[in-house]
Amino acid sequence: MKLAISLILTILFVSVHAQDQIYKKNNEVIECLIVSVDANSIKYTQQKYTGDEVHMIDRDLVIKVVYASGRYDFINQVPSLEKTLQKQHKNIMKFGLFSPLGGALSLGYERSMKPSRSMEYAVGIIGLGTSMHENARGAYIRAGYKLIKKPSVYKKAGEYAHIMHGSFIRPDMVVSYYSYESYNKSTREDAFSFALLLNFGKQWILDDEFSLSINAGVGYAISIGDEYYYSHIAYGNEFPLALSVGLSIGLLN
Repeated sequence: MKLAISLILTILFVSVHAQDQIYKKNNEVIECLIVSVDANSIKYTQQKYTGDEVHMIDRDLVIKVVYASGRYDFINQVPSLEKTLQKQHKNIMKFGLFSPLGGALSLGYERSMKPSRSMEYAVGIIGLGTSMHENARGAYIRAGYKLIKKPSVYKKAGEYAHIMHGSFIRPDMVVSYYSYESYNKSTREDAFSFALLLNFGKQWILDDEFSLSINAGVGYAISIGDEYYYSHIAYGNEFPLALSVGLSIGLLN
């Protein structure tokens, strides 16, 4: 009976005085009670020194955490980039979020070629939506090569961000053609434009399943007809400036 009581008291003593340990990169060891571990920091208390006051340390300063139970975590152990990339979706089917309000239904496709590089294509069906011209019918096609800012490939907390996430520059080639009824509706007018644009934007990958992308572009265009070509605005051949904006959502697969 005395032995059992002694064992119970010993276990209680150890449990009360057991401490978690944080091993820092400068070889310092912090004995504490860990409150929480999140993506950027570790929160802990030190009853012996500061009572219930909560302290915080950046995860980047820590090698590992050893809990009182004996379990341990290597905080900044970075997974293999190759294995991470194999798990990530590399295709995005896109939809121009407000394209119907601009008079053309925009559908797109993006394919990752390698980290920080991808090809993107889009087709716009002119006349599906709130048309800027009377009974407009036509289409545009766009192709671009996206260069994504490399620092977005890696994020904190020992995880790799999605390879298609981040700020980007995208040179585009766009061809647009449509016809529409003249004001007196007796004839149909034609409009055509070929543009080379340089787009600047950012794409967010949400939960490795969805995308949100926004961009604005400027460049040159050869055009015949009106200034508005549904994929971009062109100001005529005498002043061949072209402008574009885009906002799209997508589904990864």
